[in-house]
Amino acid sequence: MPRAFAVFFSAAMIVVGLVHIVVSSQTMLVALRSRAWPAVAGRIVKSEVVVNKSGRINYTPEITYIYRGADQEVRTGTQVWPKNYSLGAAFSTEVVGAYRVGADVNVYDDPTDPNIAFLRPGPNLFLLSWCVISWAVAGIGLLVLRYTWRSRRAYSGA
Repeated sequence: MPRAFAVFFSAAMIVVGLVHIVVSSQTMLVALRSRAWPAVAGRIVKSEVVVNKSGRINYTPEITYIYRGADQEVRTGTQVWPKNYSLGAAFSTEVVGAYRVGADVNVYDDPTDPNIAFLRPGPNLFLLSWCVISWAVAGIGLLVLRYTWRSRRAYSGA
């Protein structure tokens, strides 16, 4: 029974790790490409910390901005980074403080997709950590599976 659990546990870790590797890698590619996007003028229209109390309390900076895209159409954006996330009350308050309502900002607009824009282009520490942890989870799953397989072979005399 313990061996079956180890195989199931390691397989689950590998699957979860691989899913996160794919998603984080796609987000990382967008982040890397965003460093070359043109900056256009924008203005902050909403800036607040949103508190989500369902389950665990989460604090998320909610920043909304308007800008004129490369196609000259007025657009609204909410992405500060390539992946918006919550890292606590102090972090969210700091971000909201950096983007006050009415402030002029640079908006980095994707010239190939008018629906994608960020205030802070490029990878950040959270995104880098997500990629590393995803690889670590999949790697640990592989190591556990390998150890389980080798110990099975050793006990069976193969």
